[in-house]
Amino acid sequence: VEAGAKFSLGGIDGTVAVFQVKQKNILVAADASAATQLAIGKARSQGLEVDLQGEVGTGLSLWASYAYVDAKTSNTFNDPNFGVAVPAGSRLLNVPRHTLSLQVVKSMALAGRGLQWGGGLLHVGERSGEFTTRFRLPAYTVARAFVAYAVTPTTTLRLDIDNLFDETYYTNSFSSLWVQPGAPRSARVSAAFRF
Repeated sequence: VEAGAKFSLGGIDGTVAVFQVKQKNILVAADASAATQLAIGKARSQGLEVDLQGEVGTGLSLWASYAYVDAKTSNTFNDPNFGVAVPAGSRLLNVPRHTLSLQVVKSMALAGRGLQWGGGLLHVGERSGEFTTRFRLPAYTVARAFVAYAVTPTTTLRLDIDNLFDETYYTNSFSSLWVQPGAPRSARVSAAFRF
């Protein structure tokens, strides 16, 4: 179930939505000793999403998105990985309550050709990292930057740098013994050709 609205404020267009999603038939452990599974798990997610985009100045564009998500189990079931009972109302793994992304892009001309440059931030809040324990993945914020230049009317070169400040962060887990680290700083150069 979702309800939302669109709006415009000056040069900014936005959407706001509230939602509730109910899931069922999630695969869970039926009997840990026999390693059998049943589709009996249930969960509920509800929250709010806000998206904004538009020009905030001459050649300056902004994209911003925020989400609040409250995601919990709806029934008691066995954790398929460890065979322990997960009580109803437990936070779902790897789902942050708060997520925020922001990107700013400047468009201009250089030597008569189009040039775009900008950057952005992604903030992901604290997340549950393991059922039935207090293990949490910490919140993190990573930055990115890019520049793109039209070297000809049909060819654009682009440089992207992700995790600009080389932050150490963790994207997901299913227990305190299995945690996925985020990618370190990386850069890539690409070219786009139109014909």
